[in-house]
Amino acid sequence: RDALLGRYGAATRQTPGQRSLALSVAVPIHAGNSGSGEQKDDRRNNPQRLDTLLGKILRLEEDGGIPADNPFVGVPGARPEIWDLGVRQPFRLAFDTATGDLFIGDIGEDLREEVDVHPASQPGGMNWGWHVMEGELCSGAAQCAEHPCPAPDYAAPAFAYAHENHLCCVLGGFVYHGAHVAALEGAYLYGDICTGHLYALHLEDGRALGSEALVVLLDAGVIDDLVGVCADGDGEPLLIDRALGAAGEGEVWRLHPGITDLGGSLGFPSFTGQGTALAGSAITLSLGGR
Repeated sequence: RDALLGRYGAATRQTPGQRSLALSVAVPIHAGNSGSGEQKDDRRNNPQRLDTLLGKILRLEEDGGIPADNPFVGVPGARPEIWDLGVRQPFRLAFDTATGDLFIGDIGEDLREEVDVHPASQPGGMNWGWHVMEGELCSGAAQCAEHPCPAPDYAAPAFAYAHENHLCCVLGGFVYHGAHVAALEGAYLYGDICTGHLYALHLEDGRALGSEALVVLLDAGVIDDLVGVCADGDGEPLLIDRALGAAGEGEVWRLHPGITDLGGSLGFPSFTGQGTALAGSAITLSLGGR
């Protein structure tokens, strides 16, 4: 029996006359499966079905109503809340505050971690392919014979990376529009839970130009368990650290410019250019136990 537990993400976007809410619904978590999403050989293929909310991005009005221009409103058998489909375990969502584009950090299974971008100019109904596709690759699922792979109906991720160099679990972040680090303007800042590192994804027209590892030089201590990458009220980066092995001693780190030329590869497989370094100062303690 499946337990519908899972992770959820949410982001809001203000448009003239409308304030909408985007929600992600993780695919089912199998009991005793240590939190991974629906397996590739699960023939229910919930993320590709329109009669279930599992494996979807939902779009709702702030009061819980359903926008009339959602793509599956009025489609027989389809859930009208659905905005996008074919995601595995989004963690997390963020709107670009300058463009309104929706960024989705979607945790993969065996092959790829991915960042998806739904442009604000494009209507709903984008299909990110899980679990027929994993990132830009065919997943090898048994039911792929029933679902051509690849297919033009599947949207390509803006960026995908392999499970190598200790990378294994994307941590969605936000698009940087702060004032302190001009080199990062418009870059998508995200993390990887397994490495605990921060990365900047540089994009053009929704496609990756390259990704660089950002070296974070802390003024004291270390980041034990990175679980959040977000912006403060001024658009500057905050890192949320759950502090493994130190119950009740999580920290939030505010980042500010540090050394800007470190040179060399910083461990990310598609690293390009020089490294950007940021300094970190702890601003909040005692976030609560695990």
